Amino acid sequence: MGVGLFGGQARLDRGRDEIGNEKANLNYMCRFLNTPSGTIADREYNVRSIISNSMGAMSILSLEGGRLPNEVTVSIQPPEASGVIFKSQLLTTGRLSSPLPTPTSPTFYTSEIGRSVLETLTPSSPRTVTLKEVETISSYTVINDDLVLGRQRSATYLTPGEDYGSVEFRMWQAAGGVKGRAVEIRDYELIYERVR
Repeated sequence: MGVGLFGGQARLDRGRDEIGNEKANLNYMCRFLNTPSGTIADREYNVRSIISNSMGAMSILSLEGGRLPNEVTVSIQPPEASGVIFKSQLLTTGRLSSPLPTPTSPTFYTSEIGRSVLETLTPSSPRTVTLKEVETISSYTVINDDLVLGRQRSATYLTPGEDYGSVEFRMWQAAGGVKGRAVEIRDYELIYERVR
């Protein structure tokens, strides 16, 4: 599969440089909401916070909840994107969770499957659309009322569009063109600290 699987040598090198590099850590505020059915992540707030802290607050052109409760649509223009606007529709299509933690069993697990439709919009070139499915499996351990530690693995699966010259199509081909094979797997360590 090689370099093509990563979208080219530059992307592969950038990814290698981030491994173990503390400067590559992403620190952001996140928010959880209490609902009658339990505590849930505030998806819109958290997406805005992640983008603001990774690309800059001015990168966000619009962000809104969708017509469905598990949908968020965001348009961004990162400073280094040379005027290209990216519009992404994020939709959670499935979710599972183990029983909530207890003092004797402080770890719980979650699984989420989502779909991302990413459009690139530029006045000078044709619109491109990339469809990805992402499966994220997480474990969370409650250390105390103010600290939760987590580990997360996200696997990305591409569904190629009709642009046979696109990077995504080449990545899909490099992965064997077989549905069900991840083209990218990322592992994260998470630290949730309560801010009072």
